[in-house]
Amino acid sequence: MAGFLSGTLILFLANLFNRFLAFFYQIVVIRLVGAEGIGLLNMVYPFYCLFLVFSTAGIPVAVSRLVAYYGAISPTVENYILRLALKTVFLLSLFFTFLLFVLSPIIKDHFLANPAALPSLYVLALSIIIVAVSSVFRGYFQGRQNMIPSAVGQTVEQIVRIAVGVTTSLFFKHNLGAASAGLAAGVTAGETAGLLVCLLFFYFQRSSLTTTPPTALAPQIKQEMFTLAWPLTLDRVVSNLLYTVDAAIIPARLLASGMTVTRSTEIFGQLNGIAIPLIFFPTTVTTALATAIIPALSHAQSVSPTVVRYRSEESLRLTLLVAFPAMAIFALFPYQITGLLFHCPEAGTLLQILALGGFFLYLDHTAAAILQGLGRPLIPLLTMVVSSAVKIGLLYYLTSWPGWNVKGIAWAINAEFLLESLLNLIFVARCCGLTLSVHSTLLKPAAATAVMTLGAAACHYLLALTGTVPPWLQLLAALAVAVLLYTWLLFWWKIVPPSLFTDLLEPLKRLFPGK
Repeated sequence: MAGFLSGTLILFLANLFNRFLAFFYQIVVIRLVGAEGIGLLNMVYPFYCLFLVFSTAGIPVAVSRLVAYYGAISPTVENYILRLALKTVFLLSLFFTFLLFVLSPIIKDHFLANPAALPSLYVLALSIIIVAVSSVFRGYFQGRQNMIPSAVGQTVEQIVRIAVGVTTSLFFKHNLGAASAGLAAGVTAGETAGLLVCLLFFYFQRSSLTTTPPTALAPQIKQEMFTLAWPLTLDRVVSNLLYTVDAAIIPARLLASGMTVTRSTEIFGQLNGIAIPLIFFPTTVTTALATAIIPALSHAQSVSPTVVRYRSEESLRLTLLVAFPAMAIFALFPYQITGLLFHCPEAGTLLQILALGGFFLYLDHTAAAILQGLGRPLIPLLTMVVSSAVKIGLLYYLTSWPGWNVKGIAWAINAEFLLESLLNLIFVARCCGLTLSVHSTLLKPAAATAVMTLGAAACHYLLALTGTVPPWLQLLAALAVAVLLYTWLLFWWKIVPPSLFTDLLEPLKRLFPGK
């Protein structure tokens, strides 16, 4: 369990650091090339992501699970899995890179509003093979429950991307097409640096790709790899399609309610540019947890069903420890957060309602990862389709209702998060036989969150009464009180055991674990 927790911590810290880097990078780039320069890159980025999805085909996650499972049974199989995955993604990415170059004139003529974006697509296409190979290596390390290469690789990748992106933007700032291509070059350079980091870790691990294929297990491994991979690929494709449907329905139904084009665009921007990114910010934790739990559960399956159940329960407990306070903070200070960060307090209406949905979103991330770790990737795909269908129906009707509009959008999204999380949790319970204690898992964290909320609200109210403390300091002080009070209660009420820090730090003593 200690390795699982330390892996989560490593990935969380890397994700958090990289998100802050990306946030400031976005600010700098917008100042250098403006919204139009960013817009050129964003025009082609969805095409790049789509071809990248097909190039990786869900294989990195499959590698993570298979290495964890078969590594526990027979460590000699690990490199065979890696070699098989590398051959597969290399051939796939080579084909889809070639296909993207072939289709680029059609994309330019029929899908790009500005032809100046085409050079950016060419530069991004060069990174597809690099990203595909790098993702397989990361899946391999994650399968061995060594999250350090992934964390270091992502951080180096982000730093190189920023350095190259800013440098090229400065050099070509008077030519937006070239500047946008420079930003794309930053992506390619960053991905190359990330791959080099993975290769260095692999070299120092003294691993080799010349392992003799395990003839007895080879057919089974091949079948399992592709059985796991195709639902993950379909999941990402469907996600992109559903996002496109949302982008079409929401503005259209707002217009049907009587809003102007400008106003409907503004509301859509508040949703996708402010409220949704804020709600997804706590997924920095759940994403790290999801990445670590997949190989941890796969390894546990080769050990004991009891270990599977224990790790599943612990991951859900950790998720709830994040979900409760996140929901409370977003519900308590929605207008202050959106006003101070984005100068758009109006978006607080969406954020406050979505705070409830966020609670279920975080649970869903973990539940879906548990199912993937158990070798059931098709279940999260089906639950996503069902819950998204419900959301689309609600969006169609609620968004155009007088008086609902904005609130209707938020409640439709909440319904999706709620339904999807409940369905996935039901399947997790059936697969693992969960025995979570309501008192320690739900009631204690909820009570700690309630006390935290009262303390933060009182702090903010008293500072506001003085009339001398600026709003940003009021919010910062209230959040500080919330964090300190909640953390203290977690340990005082023994919601989190004191041994947690020992479990977290013990595996970090070995930076390059050997076999």
